Amino acid sequence: MAKNGLLHFVVRNTFESFMVKQAIFKEHLLIVEVKKSSVKVRYNNTIGDFVPYTQVHNQFKASYSPPTIGETALYLKMGRFGLVLGTSILPQEVEDSQKEDTQIIKYKDGTTTTYCDEVLKVLSLKDLVIACETATLKA
Repeated sequence: MAKNGLLHFVVRNTFESFMVKQAIFKEHLLIVEVKKSSVKVRYNNTIGDFVPYTQVHNQFKASYSPPTIGETALYLKMGRFGLVLGTSILPQEVEDSQKEDTQIIKYKDGTTTTYCDEVLKVLSLKDLVIACETATLKA
């Protein structure tokens, strides 16, 4: 229990410190360099060292979305340790178009996958290639 309390304290104080810095400096924390799953972030007119870029991976689903230069970041820095959380900060127009019960993935080439109510829909502007040993389609 003490470990959880300490972790909560550290994360809470780090987040509060982050929020104070954001309020004082009024600048976006942006990813400025990418090296696989490590990134450098610009903050307070400083560019930090490479730190891990975290994403959600669990037993249900694992996916990888490469971090991009110019992406808004949530950078947690605790002494010499730091990490960047994969951003979930959406522009208002994107957030307004989201449905709470639908997962939508849009790729930079316009390809879109949508999953809702046991229906997977793929919209591709180019070719759709499915590679497998056998396939069964039921309608």
